[in-house]
Amino acid sequence: MERKIFISYSHEDKEFANYLVEKLQQNSIPVWYDTNEIKIGDALQDKINEGIATSSSIVFLISKHSSQSAWLRNELNTALLHNASSNGIKIFVVLLDPLELPAPLLNTFIFEAFKEKDAAIRALITELKAAAIGNYPKLDWGKITSKDFEALVYELLRRQGYAVTRSPKTRDGGVDFVITHQNALGLTETYLV
Repeated sequence: MERKIFISYSHEDKEFANYLVEKLQQNSIPVWYDTNEIKIGDALQDKINEGIATSSSIVFLISKHSSQSAWLRNELNTALLHNASSNGIKIFVVLLDPLELPAPLLNTFIFEAFKEKDAAIRALITELKAAAIGNYPKLDWGKITSKDFEALVYELLRRQGYAVTRSPKTRDGGVDFVITHQNALGLTETYLV
């Protein structure tokens, strides 16, 4: 299962949240966003807890609205608990208004969207991509299977912007990757990995 970026926000900030999710998806960043993940009849708290627990990173949109939100405080507490228990969840904060942050958030990545929205989002995207590459979930090199290794290589190449296709299964049951890349001269190069 691909780990996603959990977006936590106050519904008063939905317009910004929608804009951010669109930008993340345009950059091939998988997103856990309540609008897409929670269906009518789902147990709301269970779905949120599941979303946080299976995320690689959490982006908190902090505004004057969210600072008053009980749901956001709950998501923040759950996220910090998971982070503290070494689940590898990275926490990012996007400030929509100039506010004083609670102490636990001062050592996180902070982006000031109230100053320059698009610049903050570009910086966030850069950090999320770097965090995803450096945080392959629960990777134990001594126990990694060939299929897991192939999945890791595929994901790393894809996140670095290469066009990657998988070949049909090889004799050993694995796959090879065909990678296309445009070099500095504008020529298309193809590699078999």
